[in-house]
Amino acid sequence: MYTVLSYPHHIISKSMFVCLLQALGVFGLCQIHAFVDYVHSRLTKEQFNILFRSLVLFAAVTGLSAFGVATALGSILQLNALSRQFC
Repeated sequence: MYTVLSYPHHIISKSMFVCLLQALGVFGLCQIHAFVDYVHSRLTKEQFNILFRSLVLFAAVTGLSAFGVATALGSILQLNALSRQFC
């Protein structure tokens, strides 16, 4: 199984593509960690705690809202708990 990226002459295997995505994910986490450390060094502890809690609350509310809307629109399969079948 091969996946074609960007250029038609550059063909890589699916396993190589997965490794590439994992490496980019780790690099992205390192960048996020460095940014958080930078912001932490620029703010007082109280300001940082308020910012962090606000961002976590915003992400949770946004994620749960998106999940609820997707479920209501039928984009996410609903499992019937009694029959254990998808509705």
